[in-house]
Amino acid sequence: MANAPATAVQPMPAAATAAWQVRDGRWALVLAGDWRGCAGPCPALPGAAAAAAAAVVIDGANLEHWDGALAAQLHALLGELRQQGLAADVGSLPPGLRAVLALAAPDVRCDEGGGDRSRAGPGP
Repeated sequence: MANAPATAVQPMPAAATAAWQVRDGRWALVLAGDWRGCAGPCPALPGAAAAAAAAVVIDGANLEHWDGALAAQLHALLGELRQQGLAADVGSLPPGLRAVLALAAPDVRCDEGGGDRSRAGPGP
């Protein structure tokens, strides 16, 4: 009886999570896990935070996977933030996701390269 070839077991992607947190005195929406096929909206900025914040961070450093559904959710959220007069730093999102957001909203600056800083509002 021949031995079956060993197959690598791929770890299951982490479930999608999104939570607003205060980091270094700024509100941040922390996105993590596998966002492929997630249809639910991103959580809205807490009301007290909207009154106190001038800018927020969309932290995608721990995103494992994403698709157009997340891009659409973030596009909607960035529009809401823009209506409230808030800037959004999307520099930690994956470059491809930043590019999709830039195509969807030409007034949102999504620079490439280190130290990215993007605004959910009119560019300079």
